Amino acid sequence: MAEPSAAAPAVTDGGITQELIQRHGRSPQPESRQLVAVLQAVTDVILAEGLSLTPAALFAATMAALDRPETQASPEVALAMCTLLGAVLPRLHNGILRSKFSGASAVMCALLEKHRSHANVCKAALHCLSPILGGLDPSNWPPALLPFNTLLSFAVDGRPKVRKKAQAGLVEVMAALRGGASHGQASEAIARVCQALLPLPQTAAKAAAAASNKQRAAAEESIAAAVGDVLHLIGALKDLLPLMTASTLRTVVDLLFQLYPLRQPLLSRHTTQALAALAASPASALSPAMLAEMLAVVVDSDETLWDRRDADTVLSLTRLVEGGFQRLAVADSKLAAARLPRALHVLLPQLAAEQDGVRVGTSMALRSLLRSCIDADMVSNGLAAMEGGATAAPPIRSVVAAVASSLGPRYQEGWVLAIPVAGELLEVLGPLGGAPLAADVVAALGALCAGAADAQQQADAADPLGESVTRAAAASAAVTSAAEAALGVALRSFGPEAVLQVLPLLFKEGLDGTAEPRTWLLPLLRKHVRGASLGYWGRSLCPLAMLMASRAATATAAGRSDLAGSCRALEAQLWAVLPSFASWAVDLPTAYPSVVKLLAGAFQNRPDLRPAVCSALTRMATQVRLVLASAGAGPELVGYASASNPTPSDAAASSSSEFFNQAVHGPDGDDETVMTHGAAGQHLHMGADYTEATARASLTALRKFAPNWVKVLTASFLEAAPDGRGHVTGTLSALASITDAPSLAPFFRETLTKLLQLIQEASPNPADAVASGSKGIVIEGGSDPVSRRCSFIELALALASGVDDVGLDALFKAAKPGLTESDPALQKKAYKVLSYLTRQRRPFLRSHLTQLLQVTLTAGPASLSAAKRYRLRSLQPLVLLLTGAMAVKAQGEDGSASEEGRAVAAQVVAAAVAASGDAEEDEEMEVDADARLRGVVAGLVGEMVLACKESNTKTREAAYDSLLDLARSMDTADPPVHVPAPMTSVAAGLAGGTLAVMEEGEEDAEVEGIVQSGGLHTLFSIVMAGLVGSTPHMVSAAVLALARLLFEFAPRLQSTAPALLPAVLMLLRTKSRETVKAVLGFIKVCTMRMPAVILSAQLGPILEGVLLWGDDSKNKFKLKVRVIVERLARRCGYESVAAHMPPSEAKLLAHIRKAAARKERRRAGPRTGGASQADGSVYDDEEEGDEDGAASQRASSRGGAKTARGSEWGHTAIFSDAGGSQAGGDTKGRKATRVARSEAGRSSGGAGTAAAGGGARLSEGAGGGEPMDLLEPNTSRKLVKTAAGVRIAPREAPGGGGGADPVFGSSEGKMVVEDEDPFAWQKRKSKRKRIGEEGYDSDDSDMEDLKGFAGLKLAMKSGVF
Repeated sequence: MAEPSAAAPAVTDGGITQELIQRHGRSPQPESRQLVAVLQAVTDVILAEGLSLTPAALFAATMAALDRPETQASPEVALAMCTLLGAVLPRLHNGILRSKFSGASAVMCALLEKHRSHANVCKAALHCLSPILGGLDPSNWPPALLPFNTLLSFAVDGRPKVRKKAQAGLVEVMAALRGGASHGQASEAIARVCQALLPLPQTAAKAAAAASNKQRAAAEESIAAAVGDVLHLIGALKDLLPLMTASTLRTVVDLLFQLYPLRQPLLSRHTTQALAALAASPASALSPAMLAEMLAVVVDSDETLWDRRDADTVLSLTRLVEGGFQRLAVADSKLAAARLPRALHVLLPQLAAEQDGVRVGTSMALRSLLRSCIDADMVSNGLAAMEGGATAAPPIRSVVAAVASSLGPRYQEGWVLAIPVAGELLEVLGPLGGAPLAADVVAALGALCAGAADAQQQADAADPLGESVTRAAAASAAVTSAAEAALGVALRSFGPEAVLQVLPLLFKEGLDGTAEPRTWLLPLLRKHVRGASLGYWGRSLCPLAMLMASRAATATAAGRSDLAGSCRALEAQLWAVLPSFASWAVDLPTAYPSVVKLLAGAFQNRPDLRPAVCSALTRMATQVRLVLASAGAGPELVGYASASNPTPSDAAASSSSEFFNQAVHGPDGDDETVMTHGAAGQHLHMGADYTEATARASLTALRKFAPNWVKVLTASFLEAAPDGRGHVTGTLSALASITDAPSLAPFFRETLTKLLQLIQEASPNPADAVASGSKGIVIEGGSDPVSRRCSFIELALALASGVDDVGLDALFKAAKPGLTESDPALQKKAYKVLSYLTRQRRPFLRSHLTQLLQVTLTAGPASLSAAKRYRLRSLQPLVLLLTGAMAVKAQGEDGSASEEGRAVAAQVVAAAVAASGDAEEDEEMEVDADARLRGVVAGLVGEMVLACKESNTKTREAAYDSLLDLARSMDTADPPVHVPAPMTSVAAGLAGGTLAVMEEGEEDAEVEGIVQSGGLHTLFSIVMAGLVGSTPHMVSAAVLALARLLFEFAPRLQSTAPALLPAVLMLLRTKSRETVKAVLGFIKVCTMRMPAVILSAQLGPILEGVLLWGDDSKNKFKLKVRVIVERLARRCGYESVAAHMPPSEAKLLAHIRKAAARKERRRAGPRTGGASQADGSVYDDEEEGDEDGAASQRASSRGGAKTARGSEWGHTAIFSDAGGSQAGGDTKGRKATRVARSEAGRSSGGAGTAAAGGGARLSEGAGGGEPMDLLEPNTSRKLVKTAAGVRIAPREAPGGGGGADPVFGSSEGKMVVEDEDPFAWQKRKSKRKRIGEEGYDSDDSDMEDLKGFAGLKLAMKSGVF
C-alpha cells in the first residue's frame, strides 16, 4: 500500500497524520499497513471535497466511514478506523463531540457489540468511546446510559488488556463528569453493577453447598466465574471509588464488607486494597463521619477481617487503617483522636507476629499514625484531665498506655520494632509539652536499659576478655541500642529534667542500700542532652556530685578505698555531663553567673575535673561564635580566626585543620560528643531555640568573666606538663576569640615579651643574653629553656585567635627563628605557628605572602622529620594561592578575569618572584615571572611528594592527606571541562583522549569525556615531572604520589593514565630496587582502580615489564608479580592474559587458574568454619578487594571519589614487602578483635528476626524455681537479661527473697564474682596460643591421635595434611 504522497498539503491537523506516518509508515505489520491505507483514503476524500485537513474534518470523514455496514463488517478496517479516530479525538473541540455525541456513541457501541470477540478492535473502540463519553452534556444523561453501561460491561471482561482499557476509560469519564449533573447518575450506574455482581460469590457458595454430587463440578465453576468477575470489578473500584458520589459510596462499601465472611484470601486482599484507596484518597466524597464509621468496622471486627494467617491481608488492612486515620486526622482531628486508641490496641499485637513483613509494616504504620493523629488539642486535653483528676481517661492517655504495654513482657519478641514506636511517640509529644503524659513509656524504656546494663555487667564478670559473642547477646544488643536511642529521643524532646523526674539517678539511695542507682543514665545524658538548662545542672547534678565527693572523702577516712573509688567515679561522670548541659543552653545568660563560681572552684581545686570544665567553656564560646559569625558579626565579637572548620575549597582543608579541632573539642574529645557532620561535631549543630539574640546575651555573660578565665587558664597552662595541656589550649583559644581586645592585649603582650626574652637568652650573641638577664629570668613553662620556649610559643598561638594582624606580625617574627632550630620540639612548635598563619588567617597570608614564602623556602633544608607534618600543612595553602594566581593570570590573558582578580594575581606573582630570587640579580636581568612562579609551585609540590617516602607513618599519612586535599581544592577552584562523548571501543577512547567506564558485561553507554585541563590535571602533571628526577628516591616518591592520586581520582584520570603507563613501565628496566618496588605498587593500583577496557589495551606492556622481576624473590618481588598477574587475569580474562604471556611463564598462569578454580569450588561448597579459610591463600583477600574495588569504581564513575570497604587505600598493603593486600602491622590481637566484631555485627543484623521469630523464651526462675511473674513491675528488666543469655541469680527470681540489689557485693564494697576456675580465661588464651604456634587444636580428636608423630610439623609445612 502506498504511503501518502509528498505533495500533501501543509499539516493543519495538529500533527495527527505526521504522528501516524512516523509510527506506522515503515512498519511491515499488516495492521500498520492497513492504517496507512485508511489514512491515505480519508485524506484523499477530504482533499477531494476541497476541505482543509483539520481534526474536525478527519473526525467527520472517519465517523462517516465507520457508519457504513461494509466498514463495520471488516475487523481489519474497523481496527484501522478506530485507531485513526483515537488519535483525532484528543485534539477535537469539546463542542463538536457534544453535538455529535449520540451518533458517535451509537456507532462505537454497535462496533463493540459486533466485534466483541476481537480483542484488538475492542481495545481501539474502547479507546474512542471514553473521550466521546467525556464530551457528554452534563445536563443530558439518558443518551449516555447505553455507552456507559457498555463501558462498564467491558470493565469485567476476561481479557486483561481489554479490561484495563475499559477501566481506564471509566476513570477518565468519571473524572470528566465529576461535579456535574450527570455525576450522580453515573455513580448510580456503577453502584447497580456492584449490587448485581458483588453478591454473586456468596450466592454461588450457597448454591454449591446445596448442590448434589453430580452438580458439584458445575457449582464450583460458577463460584470461580463469580469470584473472577468480582475480582475484575474490585480492580476497577480501586480507582472508581474515590470518584463516586457520597450517596452511592455507602452501598458499595457495605457490599464490599460482605465479602470478608467468605474467607477467600485473594478476595479479601483486593477488597481491602480498594477500601484503602478510598480511605486514603483526599479527593473522595467520603465524609469524616462515614470514614470514621468504616474505620470503626475495620478495627472492631474480629477474625472475620483480621485473618492473622494471611500476611498480605493483614498488611493490606494495616495500610487501610493507616491511610484512613491520616485522612481522618486532617478532616476531623477529634474523631481521629477518639478512635486512635482502639486502632493502636488492634495493631500492637502484630509486632510479635510470625511474619517479618507484618512486624515491620505494623511498626511503620504505628509510627505514621502517631505522627499524623496526635496534635496540640489532644495533648492539652490529656494534660487538663490529668490535672483535674477526670475519671474517664482521655484518648492520649490510652495511646500512651497502649505504647507502654508494647514494651512489656507480652511483646518481648517484638521489642526491636516496638521501641522505635515508643521513640516516635516521645518525639511527637516533646514539642507539644506532653512530657508528663509519657511517664509510663519512659519508665518502661528505663527498665529495658537497666536490664541491659545488668546483663552487660554480669557478662563482663563472666567473660573478662569479651571473647564469646552469642546470638542471644547480639539480639539483646539490638534491643539495648533501640532502647537507648528512644531514651535519647526523650532527653532531646522533653529535656533531662523531665526524664530524671521519672528515672531519678538514685545515687544516694544506692549508697545507702535502699535502691539501685541508675548509673547507665549518665552516658545517655552525655550523648543526647542538647539545648538543656545549664541552671538545672547547677541546681541538681552539681550538688549530687559534691555529695559523691563528700562520701568519697568519708570512705577514704574509713579505709574503704573501693567505695571511695566508686564515689569518685560517679562524681567524675556527673561532671562529665556538664559539657552536654552547656551545649546550646538557652538559659546561659542567666545561669552562667551562678554556675561560673562552681566551675572556677572545681578548676582551681580539682585538677581531675579540669577537662570537663574546659570542654564546657569551649562549647559555650564556640557555639556563640558560630551563631554570631553566621549572622555576619565582625571580628570584634567572634575573633579573627575561622569560626567554623574551613572547607576544602578554602586555603585550609577540613581534614587538616587540627588546631581548630583541638580548640573546639580538645584532644580528649570522645566519639559520643564529637559525632561528625562534615568536620564539625554534633554539638556545633544549633538548637532550635537558640537564636541570635540568645547568642548575643550569652556573649555578654561570657565576656564578663572571660579575662579572669584567660588569667586562670594561662597560669594552668604554664604549670601543666606538655602532654596535659590539650584541653587548656582549646579553651584558651575559644575564650580568646570572644574576649574584647583591650582585655586580651595584656596577656598576649606579656606572653610575647617572655617569649622574646627566652629567645634572647638562647641567642649566641652575649649582648642579647645580657639584655634579657636585666629583665629577669623566665622560669615558667618548663624545666629547661627549650621547653619554656615551646610553652610560650604554644600559649601565644592559643591566644592568637583574638589578636589582629598587627599582633600576629609580632608572633610571626618571634616564631621565625624556631623554623631553623635543630631541636625537633622547638621546630615543631614554630611550624605549628606557620601552619596556623597560612591556614586560619587568610588576610595575614595575603598581606605577608612574600615573607611567608621566603621563610618557607629558606627553612626547607633545615626541616626535621618530626616537624614535617606541620610544614606540609603550611605548604598546601601556599600552593593553592600560587596556582590560583596562575589560573587567574591565564584567564586574564583571555579577558575573562576581573580587574580585582588580576590585581591580586599580580601581587601573588610579585611576591613569589621576590621570595624565590635575589633582588639585585632580578634588577640586572629580566626575570620570567611565570617561570619563576611555576618553579616555586613545583618546588613546594615536590617537597610534598618527597614526604610520601618518609619512614614515619604519621608524616607519610600527612603527606598523602595534604596531596589529596590540594587536589580536591585545585579541582574545585579550576574544574575540568566535561564533553559528552559516546565511546564504544578502546581505540575510540584512546584516540579521543577520553574513555568510557565500562565494566565487563555492561552495555555501551554514553559517558562524560574529560578534557585534559583543570586543577586536578595541573597537579597531576606537576607530580608527573618527578618521574624524570635525578635520584631514585625522587622517582620512587613521584610514583607513590601518582599511585595515590590515581587511586583516589581514577574516574577523573582515565584519559591521563594510558599515556602515563608507558613512562612508568620503563622504570621497571632500571636497576634501582626502590624504584621497581614503587612501580609494582603503582601497577597494582592500576589493576584495582582502572577500567578493564584500559587494562586490556595495556596488557602487553604491563606483562612485559612486570615479568622482568617474576623470578626475583628479594623484597617479595616474585609474589608481587604473581598478585598483579592474578588481578589482571580476573579483570581482563585468562585468555587475554595468556595471549600476551610469553611461553616461559605459561606455568604461572596455569597455576593461578587452578588456584582460582579451587577457591571457587570451596566457596560453592559448604564451608566448615576455619578449615576452608586455612586452606585458602593470601589471595582470597586480594580477590575480595578486587571485587569491592570494581564496585567502588562504578560508584566513583558516577562522581564519587570514595572507594569501597574492601579496597581502601593502604600504603603498607600496596608498597610493603608483603605481597598480599593485608595492611601490615596488624597484630593477632587486632585481627581477633576484628573477627569478633564482625561476628557481633552479623548477629546484630539478624537480631530483629531472631528475637521476633521466637528465639527468646521466658525464664522460669533460677534453678527450676517458680515461674516468672509477668505482672511484676521488674519483669521487663529481667527478660532483657534472659535474652542476653545471662542466668538470673536466685535472689532476683520471684520468691527468691531479697529486695533491691545493693550497689556492691560485700560490706567492704567489693564486687563478688563467683568463678569455679578463676584462671580459666588464661587457659583459653594459652590454648589459642598453642593453636597458633603448633598449628593444631588439642581438642581435635584427629590431631590428638597424631600428636605423637615426630614428623607432624614437617608434614604440615610440606602440605601433606
